[in-house]
Amino acid sequence: MIEQSNKAISPNIVGIAQRIKDAGTTSRKLGAEKRAKALSWVYRWGWSSPTLLDDYVSPGRRGLVKGLVDQGYLESYPNPAGGGDKGNPRQAICLTEKGQSFVEGYLDTRHDLLPQKRADDIPWRQLRHDYLVQQASVGAIKGGRIKDALSPKQVSQQSRAGIKQPDAIWILDTDQRAAIELELTRKKPGLEESQTVAALVSSISTEPGDGKVDMVIIVSHSNAILDSYKELLKPNRTLRLYTRDSQRKWVESGNMTIPASISQKFIYHKIDL
Repeated sequence: MIEQSNKAISPNIVGIAQRIKDAGTTSRKLGAEKRAKALSWVYRWGWSSPTLLDDYVSPGRRGLVKGLVDQGYLESYPNPAGGGDKGNPRQAICLTEKGQSFVEGYLDTRHDLLPQKRADDIPWRQLRHDYLVQQASVGAIKGGRIKDALSPKQVSQQSRAGIKQPDAIWILDTDQRAAIELELTRKKPGLEESQTVAALVSSISTEPGDGKVDMVIIVSHSNAILDSYKELLKPNRTLRLYTRDSQRKWVESGNMTIPASISQKFIYHKIDL
């Protein structure tokens, strides 16, 4: 029988073994952090896409989401319309009960629990629009332009009567809140334009803590759409207002003036599709 003395083990080998052990620990920790980051995003938005989520959590690498699907944390649903064109994913993913339990297991009491409707959370009829909102939010976070983004699911928890619910709210480094409005089609002149502009103006905060936002960022791929909003929101411009009459028909009910101080809080941003 051959006995091996500890003295015979090279210090270099011991050091290598420790580094391998530490690397394994670090790797597991990073893996757990990525899983938590991915599942938390889906929990907050209700759904996402595999490509977008991989890009957010593990830039330059693919396969994280597939692994979470295989492990039972996420479930994938094919796009009924096929998808595959730019801004229109082929698949959408939602949390399973296992994934939801994982996220809610580490939320502290300061966080509101968000209902998870599984496939019913996926906005198939406006998938491209809502996907582009998520994509823009991920890009802004990764680019360091904002600290975080609040999803429509989160925003609805904070909604107040008479305040427009935006497509998302971006939290800036200054802790200011910017409402994001993605416009892919132009509003119809008259009632639709009036209601949209009045709601946007009402969303601008005048008092701290009133549930409103500090500014609105209007995002579009179209210069014509952005120019129309710039015109509608010009300082001191008069906007026609509408209400329903006794027969439930929309009729003109007066005017409002766009305050100069409010109009300066609208930002216009062009994106490429």
